Amino acid sequence: MRMARSVWLPVLALCASFSLAWALPAHESRSPAAGTAQGAARGGGDEFEERLDRVDKQDGDALFELAQWCLEKKRTTEYRTVLNMIVAIEPGHEGANIGLGRVRYEGRWMTPDERSALIAERRAARMRALGLVEHKGAWVTPGEKEMLDKGFVRHDGRWMTPGEAKAAQGFVQEGGRWIVAADLPLVREMDRFEKEQGVVTAYLSSEHFALFSEFGDDYNRKLAAALEKGFAWFEELFGPQKIDTLAGGRKILVVLLNEREAFDAHVTFFSAFQENMSENWTRKARGVLGFAWWDPTCYSVAYKGPREEAQATGQILHQTGRVLVNRRGYNYHFLPPWLDEAFAALFEYNVTGRIWASSIQGRNLVSSLGDDDLFSGEGWRGLLSKLVARGIDPPFEELMTKEMDMMDEDDVAKAIGLVQFIVDQGEGRFARFVDHIQSRLPKNDAIAWDDPLAVQVQLEAIEAALGVTPEEADLAFRTAWVEAAKESP
Repeated sequence: MRMARSVWLPVLALCASFSLAWALPAHESRSPAAGTAQGAARGGGDEFEERLDRVDKQDGDALFELAQWCLEKKRTTEYRTVLNMIVAIEPGHEGANIGLGRVRYEGRWMTPDERSALIAERRAARMRALGLVEHKGAWVTPGEKEMLDKGFVRHDGRWMTPGEAKAAQGFVQEGGRWIVAADLPLVREMDRFEKEQGVVTAYLSSEHFALFSEFGDDYNRKLAAALEKGFAWFEELFGPQKIDTLAGGRKILVVLLNEREAFDAHVTFFSAFQENMSENWTRKARGVLGFAWWDPTCYSVAYKGPREEAQATGQILHQTGRVLVNRRGYNYHFLPPWLDEAFAALFEYNVTGRIWASSIQGRNLVSSLGDDDLFSGEGWRGLLSKLVARGIDPPFEELMTKEMDMMDEDDVAKAIGLVQFIVDQGEGRFARFVDHIQSRLPKNDAIAWDDPLAVQVQLEAIEAALGVTPEEADLAFRTAWVEAAKESP
């Protein structure tokens, strides 16, 4: 029966329409053409038209029920049509106004733009009443507008030219650019390189870094933010740092080039004016993707090549971590390779949540493509969890004897875990650990890392930082890692 009713309703409605037209006086009757056009507009019996014909056009709530039906059927055009019918007969209908995107302000419904215009108009009236005038969207005194129209700016409570303001903020003009005065030697250094090689870089100065890259201002801003985030974490571990004291009297120079040819040329250029530079270092540096340097000034330099932006950024961060941990308290004593690499990796990891770069097994900062366990989806944490669970993670003493080219993924995962474990024990622990090693080891070129003295100093550093024997620390490390692995998703 329900099916029969649904079939016959359109026919009955159509008959009623024609009967009504026939009964109307002649001057109000609709022509056959008009009736045909209306039928076509209704799509030959559209359900919306049927519902609209039946609803009381003067009943806002009834119309709103029809609007909700349109919304459920995703008939947005008809939905808005019915909502507009509602506000035409009932301007204060809340549901209809909200559906049309209107807002209530001071007892009236209006569009957001109308409200904004009203607020702006009233604010302008208040500002004018105070004697202010508008200048490029801001309200200023007539005297201020006169100075602004002349091109002056206000700095430290005084009117000055833009150039004077830049100078007052510590900038100098060089080659048509405004440069932070403290960065001028670095800018001139890069200008010489660029002229020699035909390279053009964008320059950006942040609080602790002077950045030059071939990838534009937007990339430099993102890289600077990442570096400063890493520097903040570094200060959490070691306390506040003055960059001119930390980095040999100037900011850390960060350079990211696009092609290997430009990078190789920069290695040669850089080597020419560095103290204590060997031909062997220069030769090796031209065969890798980037280098870190911290004696006497600090550099993190790399090239992108075919890698993704995130990988190149990760490498710059990795190298910068190495610069910072070695340069702090630098007394010509290098840190053990495992500690050097672990801190660099953790610096990168704390900023990006990934480790893209590694110096292990002689690869010397060749970014991984995820083939090794250390760089897999689980990362160093997943690898270390597996090692600890199986009881095959490298012992502390074994880790402490290895040169950089002897370390594998297992060693690096354990090294990062040990650094993180010491950091987690509380404020100042890791700084105490590093200070003990730096103050007691001979110069790097005077000792091999498998020398018993070097190992003993590192074991003593654990005891000095944590207040327990190395054996107790190792047990606590394994226990903590097992518990952390249980809690991880």
